[in-house]
Amino acid sequence: MKLDDNRGFSMIEVIAALSIVMIVISCVIWNFPHIKKLGNTHLVIHRAAMLSTAKEAFLREQWPAALKNFKDSPTDEAKFDLIKRYLPYTNEATRLKQYTPKGFRYELGPLGSKVAIFDGSTSEPILY
Repeated sequence: MKLDDNRGFSMIEVIAALSIVMIVISCVIWNFPHIKKLGNTHLVIHRAAMLSTAKEAFLREQWPAALKNFKDSPTDEAKFDLIKRYLPYTNEATRLKQYTPKGFRYELGPLGSKVAIFDGSTSEPILY
């Protein structure tokens, strides 16, 4: 059995492979802000859906006083105080501002309506 002295990769092949790996890594790194924004958007939508579900649970459990109490609440923070016990996984958030991801704002609206999501770039709400 004859052994060749030319086993392994040449320096050019190693440099080419490393260059390809570096290009792929740089493409992934440039997409991190987009991935983070997409994750935040999904978090905001998920939390808005949980707020809507909490409003419905509050209405079912506290009927008919829920309508008056919710309508008499002047701010979204006061409405959040009424429904926060129906929210799972609030991460110790005691205020709506703590529950809302940065760069977004929720409007709870009346009972029976969807939660409106506002971000800093548009004035049109997303309803969930």
